[in-house]
Amino acid sequence: MSDSDSDYRLLQTLHGHRNAVNCVLFFQNGELLVSGGDDQCVRCWNISTGKCIQMLMEERWGQVTALSLYEPQPDESGSTVLFVGTGRGTVTAYPLSTGKQTFNAYAGVTADVFVMNDSVESQAVDPLNRRFVVGSHQGSVKMFDIVDDKLSEMPQWNLELDDTPRSIIFYGNISQYIMINTLYDGNSINLEANVPDVSEEPENRKPVRISTRQLQGSTGSTVLSPDGTAMVVHNLRSDKFDVYKPLDAALPILSLSVSEVHEDLFAKGAAFGEPGGRTLVCGGDNGHLHVYTLMGNHVQTLKHKNDWSTIYAVTTTVTQDYYLITSAESLDPPKICIWAKEMDERVKEKSLEREAQATQTFLEAQAAKEAQKVQEAQAAQEAQMLEIATLNRRYAFTLRATLALIAGEPSFFTVGSVAIYGLQWHKWNIVEALHDDNQF
Repeated sequence: MSDSDSDYRLLQTLHGHRNAVNCVLFFQNGELLVSGGDDQCVRCWNISTGKCIQMLMEERWGQVTALSLYEPQPDESGSTVLFVGTGRGTVTAYPLSTGKQTFNAYAGVTADVFVMNDSVESQAVDPLNRRFVVGSHQGSVKMFDIVDDKLSEMPQWNLELDDTPRSIIFYGNISQYIMINTLYDGNSINLEANVPDVSEEPENRKPVRISTRQLQGSTGSTVLSPDGTAMVVHNLRSDKFDVYKPLDAALPILSLSVSEVHEDLFAKGAAFGEPGGRTLVCGGDNGHLHVYTLMGNHVQTLKHKNDWSTIYAVTTTVTQDYYLITSAESLDPPKICIWAKEMDERVKEKSLEREAQATQTFLEAQAAKEAQKVQEAQAAQEAQMLEIATLNRRYAFTLRATLALIAGEPSFFTVGSVAIYGLQWHKWNIVEALHDDNQF
């Protein structure tokens, strides 16, 4: 992986599940992660430490197939509630313990939503209207109210489909619509979420169907963009992620590849990431995860080490400092990888810090060069002054010697520690030289 600040890097690797991980979600502003899998347990993780801080298990569950989190609106009372959908058709509601980062296992309430072993295939929460919709593998879809941190005793309506509801999503500015994409036929069904006729008995109520359209292939997974204008579907027929925009488009505007070999196709998960959902994170084969822009440009491949599994469980969030991605494996024993990329502001800040450091280093280097030049100039000046002083001493000595010769001193004499021999025969030559230099 590149070392660029604009790339995702592996932040944590979580170990603990014994079988494939089917679902993951962030909460507590990205501080915690919840995961569920085929080992029939839910684990809560601290992102910073990578430690499992809680395990939730119930003997009636079977596989954990879906997780959803209800968080009350700021002006509402009530607890954050974790809904656990299972392979035996039950949904368990766990309220978050007051003042803690764990769920109250003793307050968990399990509802037999579907018949035994008709597994929960998909589920969704509407926090605005305190509603919960859940679909079974056999095609039953039910909507409940969230009351007192659990599901209402009776559903608000029931719907029976001829296909498996592979994904269920609330959408609209007040969550007034529900989209159901089916597994085998690849139908996209749009419903009105509100109760159609309160005079009917709950078991007889059915939602109003707005439209049904055929997608390009069987549905592996579905995700909507944060603004609700784009839908991404894993096409099990082509093993690509098809991008539909607008939601009711007849054909996808893009098809994104995530696999080189289209054999033994398995559902793969996806999630929109970063502010405004500007990136799309897609699960792939061989433990690979792919990051795309919404224009279809491939940004980065994230690789689980020593893994050949399909990446189905994918989720994203934004924290104060990072963009986070979580991806989980389907092989045993599975790893959960958490990837982090520094936020744009932090990247810019680090770039400015590096630029300032580079400037400081340059200035320090220049100052060192200037100091070296000054030292060299001082040394040269000192050497020149020493040379001049030496020449002056030699000149003075020569002058005294010459004057001594002119005065008829003996041919041998000493000035300081220097002995002069046989200079007398130079007498007239020296006098001539001095005369020529106008020294007399």
